[in-house]
Amino acid sequence: MNLLDFTSRQCEVIKLLAAWNDNKSVALALGISKKTAEKHRAHIYERGGFRNAVDVTLFAFRNGLFPEPLVCPKCGHDLMEVQ
Repeated sequence: MNLLDFTSRQCEVIKLLAAWNDNKSVALALGISKKTAEKHRAHIYERGGFRNAVDVTLFAFRNGLFPEPLVCPKCGHDLMEVQ
């Protein structure tokens, strides 16, 4: 699964979902209805095989939808670094 499997709009929604936005916040950010945001989320979960918001967040980080690294605030360790 990679970004090419999603439309540009779905990538926008993925980025917002990965930042822990709920459907209402996604709708406001994109100027769409809450119902449309819910449909986007359902299609993204189905297409990506995501089970929950954590799956979406990991996908977004691993595919470069966030320019900033995910760093532990306590120790500064890069949380996306493969061990």
